[in-house]
Amino acid sequence: MKIEIYYECPICHQSWATQSAAIACRNQHPVIEKKWANCEVCGQGWNITYWGEKQAVELARKCEQEHEAKGETEELSRKTFFLSGGTKGKYYPPRKESK
Repeated sequence: MKIEIYYECPICHQSWATQSAAIACRNQHPVIEKKWANCEVCGQGWNITYWGEKQAVELARKCEQEHEAKGETEELSRKTFFLSGGTKGKYYPPRKESK
C-alpha cells in the first residue's frame, strides 16, 4: 500500500505536487464580484445580476417600507443584526422607558 499526498486548488480543482504550488494557483484566479440589494431591516437580498439594478433596489426598498408600515423596523432589524453577526440589519439601542 502506498499513500499519496497531493494538493488541490480550491478554485479550479487542479492537482499539484506541493502545497505552495496549489496556493500559487489559487492566488492567480480573479476575484468574482457579486452585487446584491439588501433590505436593511430583515436582510433579505435580491441579486442585481438576475433582477437588474433598478428592480433589485426597488424590491429592497419596498421590503423596507413594508416593515415600516407594520411597525416592526427596530425590533426586526435588531434581531437580524445579532443573528447575522452584525453583517446585516442595524443595531438600535434599547429605548429607556420613562417612569
